[in-house]
Amino acid sequence: HKSMRKGYFFIKNFQLSSIIIEPRIFGSSREDVLKKMKDNGIGARKYFYPLTNTFSCFGRQFDVSKTPVALQLSKRVLTLPLYADLPLEEVDRISKVILSCKGVERKNKNISSQIEMRCM
Repeated sequence: HKSMRKGYFFIKNFQLSSIIIEPRIFGSSREDVLKKMKDNGIGARKYFYPLTNTFSCFGRQFDVSKTPVALQLSKRVLTLPLYADLPLEEVDRISKVILSCKGVERKNKNISSQIEMRCM
């Protein structure tokens, strides 16, 4: 696939629209963004949270330390609204709310790094 040569590969399934929020880089945590979205009447949710291998029904059968990537992602992934008749104006509004969170923690904690948000 052509995009694989660029270092990424996306499969469009039109089912989920998720982002990974890197607090050190973006300047806000997933919790901050989720709260801001809720305050603005936008339905978003944590995805992969909590990890299924942490469920008590498994009786500690699985060692969470053996899935460190999944553990980290479970703390940073946010699923955004996505449905067939989602108006572009609403997409713009959702984007603006997310971007309004950019740098909130950075300003408060003086974190010196570029702000970036990677889409999943």
